[in-house]
Amino acid sequence: MPRKYPINIREFERQRGGLQIIYFLYHNKEGIISDFIYELKIPTNSIMRAINILKKFGLIEEHGVPGSNRRVFNLTEKGKKIGKILNEMEEILASPNLFTFSRNDEKKEEKNE
Repeated sequence: MPRKYPINIREFERQRGGLQIIYFLYHNKEGIISDFIYELKIPTNSIMRAINILKKFGLIEEHGVPGSNRRVFNLTEKGKKIGKILNEMEEILASPNLFTFSRNDEKKEEKNE
């Protein structure tokens, strides 16, 4: 029987932009809502829902800028761990050898069939 996804993963996955925001913050250390809208090309309403979910899971924190209504976001320690995993995934996916097999691998697969 296949394993069911935990509710947290399912809820997190449904919200567009969450992983992109984490990845952005991992590389830029902090960001504001307009960064997410213009850099990630995600609609404002999706950004706001993603921010709420990320805060709910304790992945980002928010602080204000004195004398401004600007909200600045950065990753928590938990968020940095997820950001590191996303960065590693990006490196794997960008690897040109991801789906390259040697003739020895093909021979091993034929023996196993």
